[in-house]
Amino acid sequence: MPITKILSFIIISVLIFGLACKQRAKISTAAYIIGKNDIIPIEKDDIKKIPTSQLFSTVVVATAVDEKKWKFCSGTLVPAAQDGENYRILTNHHCFADVHDSDDKMKMPESLLKTHCEKTYVFFGMVKSQVSHREMGHCLQGSFRNDYEADLAIFSLEKNPSEKFQPASFLTYDEVPANIASRVVHFPAKLSQLKGSFVFDESIGVNLPLAHLSEVDCQTQGIFDISEWDFDLALSYGFKHTCDQQKGSSGSSIWDAESNKIIGINWGGISIKYGNTGRTEIFNVATNALYALKFLGGTEIEYKKEIENKRIANTQNRSQATALSVRKVVKYCGVIRLDGELTGQFVVVILLLPLFAIRRSFND
Repeated sequence: MPITKILSFIIISVLIFGLACKQRAKISTAAYIIGKNDIIPIEKDDIKKIPTSQLFSTVVVATAVDEKKWKFCSGTLVPAAQDGENYRILTNHHCFADVHDSDDKMKMPESLLKTHCEKTYVFFGMVKSQVSHREMGHCLQGSFRNDYEADLAIFSLEKNPSEKFQPASFLTYDEVPANIASRVVHFPAKLSQLKGSFVFDESIGVNLPLAHLSEVDCQTQGIFDISEWDFDLALSYGFKHTCDQQKGSSGSSIWDAESNKIIGINWGGISIKYGNTGRTEIFNVATNALYALKFLGGTEIEYKKEIENKRIANTQNRSQATALSVRKVVKYCGVIRLDGELTGQFVVVILLLPLFAIRRSFND
């Protein structure tokens, strides 16, 4: 074979095989954008179009980190654990996580602040036109319970608020479908400061955010594919949505705009970069109401087992499929000798890297 043909064959082969064997995974370091364009402060005129069940069950959760620093989240008033007991507040685990206990900024700490209940206060009636009549509650010692994987936290109140503040109700789906018109009432702390939509509370000596609304272009986008569950367990209990949020929105409920019932609990946004396609998607994520209700009832363990079994089965099926694909890939990714024949030394390990990497972040 003429040397020119041999060289041409090598060059073409390298180009073809190089593309075929390109590394398919890359860690994404780009920051996500949750969105703020459609977040508006709730003014007096807006109250007429928002059900009072949503306005008066949504609360500000304020937790003292130390003498000078506070963490703000959103939360929802939900029924008591048992008849005769006080109402509870449902929000996110990461609102109480000790961020100083982790060197990995991309990973949510499991450990809690020492002040996670003792220095946690709840404020009701945080709508601008009614804020002068707000009420304050406090976390009941010994009642706090959290779920790291699904990013949920629950605690009872030391005392119930007045009667106009009633617990919310839930609408559950086995799998939350796409295109459900939704609404979020929440308390984005930094945005409140920028827009002057806050009130100074003398009881704890801090500026508290006032209620904001996300409703424009706010809808569900369906669930995450089971192949994505391995990268963050919270995705297996959650669904995607397009409702704008900011820091401080964590723990807010996402409401079905038609039934005015809770379909999920927001925790933040996630950025997923899909292999060598160059495509990056950014999603807002909420834990579904089905899981939240099981968590409230203390029966989430069985549900977790079901989800884990599905994940394991999918991983095994994917491994078998990968084994088949390796046998196919081998034909195209061998090391080429000058005579144009495959040596039988195959470069396949690189091909088996994860198909995509994710970056998760939280609102508070």
